[in-house]
Amino acid sequence: MNLPRVRVSLPLPAVVRRADRRARMDRSPMPVSALFEVRVLVVEDDADLIESVRRVLPRSFRVTACRSARAAVAIVEAGKFFDVLICGYEMLEMNGRELHSSIADLDAVLARNALVIVSSRLSPEDERYFGDRRVRLIYSPFRSERLREEVEVLATHAMLALYRLERYVIQ
Repeated sequence: MNLPRVRVSLPLPAVVRRADRRARMDRSPMPVSALFEVRVLVVEDDADLIESVRRVLPRSFRVTACRSARAAVAIVEAGKFFDVLICGYEMLEMNGRELHSSIADLDAVLARNALVIVSSRLSPEDERYFGDRRVRLIYSPFRSERLREEVEVLATHAMLALYRLERYVIQ
């Protein structure tokens, strides 16, 4: 005996529908830092700012901090690899533009994934320099969430660049 199938649909209460919609909207893609080890070079002569940056970044990030811009350049020159560069604009030995320029000569990918923390007004030349190279700037004081978001975006760019490079080298 073959009985017909009957399907009954009952309306869900509005509260359940809203909660389900909210849960679907809250699902965001997994951050790159959850998938890869992100290596960050932080260059700033202010120890308190370095410590603040360390606290804001996820624990999974491997952070190398330098209080000297020249030491940071030497580290990159020695062949140490980083995904993201975070540096201050106003530093004693060299400013953020000079540091960025030195890093760009050594590692173009790292220079493209740079975030400069600016506490005062940029000179017109530096504004032009950073704008032409699409360097991300974050003005102090800033929200910790904003810094974390900026670094996640730069880490994603770094991973995509590495992926493209690996595909190119393998083929």
